Amino acid sequence: MLSQTVAVEGYLSVDWVLLFFGLCFIAAALIFGSRWRNIPPIDLSSEKFGTLRLPFAPLVVFIGLAFIGVGAYFRWLQAQSRAVQVNQLQIELHELTHELERFKNYEMNVQLDFHTSVDPAHLHTNLYILKPGDPSPRSIDQGILKSTPASNILSTTVPSLDPGDTIYFVTSESGSSQAHSWESERLVIPIAQLNMSAKQ
Repeated sequence: MLSQTVAVEGYLSVDWVLLFFGLCFIAAALIFGSRWRNIPPIDLSSEKFGTLRLPFAPLVVFIGLAFIGVGAYFRWLQAQSRAVQVNQLQIELHELTHELERFKNYEMNVQLDFHTSVDPAHLHTNLYILKPGDPSPRSIDQGILKSTPASNILSTTVPSLDPGDTIYFVTSESGSSQAHSWESERLVIPIAQLNMSAKQ
């Protein structure tokens, strides 16, 4: 990243230098062009394009334009380099934000003990989450709870919990002559604190 920054600053300084010299060449040609009429034309020969004869003043203007054009190329390189840096920073920011959310929010697997044999197909369960500072909890439908080897214990997954959240479950039974309902105890999501012992 540092080398790219130095390169961009180098492009910027070269850009200004080339622009300055290009303008100087053009200004000199405009000011002194009438005095250079006695200078013989310059022959530019190439095996591919043949021979081109240019008067001295137009040749100086052409050189000035070439300097300015090269400076514009360096400006384009600078813009491309900045665009790549901005794109890279956006990718890194997105990755950091994603990692932060992973650490901030976590899933918790919960097992609900009904103390009696239950059929998950006949149960309707809502999860209640009370955020710190909120006046009342919000309800989330948990759908059908998952069975476990024990007929009185069902499991579910609670996503996107933050430390300090208070959660509890309310379940009601349907399709029975004596409908039952249950409410779990309340659990406050803790912040893990681990004791550090000095190693011998």
